[in-house]
Amino acid sequence: MERMRIAAIFADQESLGGKEVTVCGWARTIRDMKTFGFIELNDGSCFKNLQVVMSAEELNNYKEIAAQNVGASLIVRTYKPNKVWHSRDLPLDMDLDGK
Repeated sequence: MERMRIAAIFADQESLGGKEVTVCGWARTIRDMKTFGFIELNDGSCFKNLQVVMSAEELNNYKEIAAQNVGASLIVRTYKPNKVWHSRDLPLDMDLDGK
């Protein structure tokens, strides 16, 4: 899937419900709550960060992603069937960029 810029997600959230999206960017913050966590992701296309919600149950490499530092480059692939996108809702398949 082709990368989508965060600014485009915020500009056209209604049309993204139920679609797979790939976002690339840098982690501004990473918060690990042991079974779930949050990443504020920014790709430089706008001032707003996209909050990615990650679950240890759904993400095979959760511990590796949660252990990353601020500034880590990430690729997030996600699919939310029949749901409108919100900045707080992007669960996922994540890779460290370059691996």
